[in-house]
Amino acid sequence: METSFRHEIVSLCFKDCPSMRCVWATDIHLNFVADRSRFEFAESVLAPDPAIVLLGGDIAEANSVVPYLEELGGWIRRPIYFVLGNHDAVIAERLDPEPFNPDAQHAIQWTKGQLSKDAVRFFRKMPLTMSGDGFLCTHAEAASPGRYGYIQTVSAAFKSLKAASQQIIFVGHTHEPGVYRLTEANGDIMPMPASSFEVEAGCR
Repeated sequence: METSFRHEIVSLCFKDCPSMRCVWATDIHLNFVADRSRFEFAESVLAPDPAIVLLGGDIAEANSVVPYLEELGGWIRRPIYFVLGNHDAVIAERLDPEPFNPDAQHAIQWTKGQLSKDAVRFFRKMPLTMSGDGFLCTHAEAASPGRYGYIQTVSAAFKSLKAASQQIIFVGHTHEPGVYRLTEANGDIMPMPASSFEVEAGCR
């Protein structure tokens, strides 16, 4: 079976079909998940019958990302688009490993030793952001995606929203759900409940 994952920009998909339904998931770290749980995750992704799937980085550790993407693609049989997470970036030498704890640094060095040159080149080409009609997807702050800063405050959310032009920004990295709404008329921004919601006109 031909693998159904991709890492190019997805804007053309949404221009061709602006009502396309998609599922977004981030920081899924499939290498820590049992086989049965990975399959259940695939079923939950399929539940809303999406046309495509967006993954916001940190899919697994770098030496296992491709096998897990192939496994997920085989189960859901939908195109998968993804961006580079910090766990991927550090392997491709696009992020300084110094901030990681000693155990993580040891794991990084071990993983780099297991990867072929082709695999390293693959991760170096992965994008830090992807966009569609009215949305931007990135692993961390949109203001400076390659810095991999966390969005855990109103001020950090405001900075990322102002740095992008899209109405909706999907961000991961924190491992905690959260929503921030910016009212464009007066510049007010406030945290919202992380539940189902509709994006109101004049808001981002």
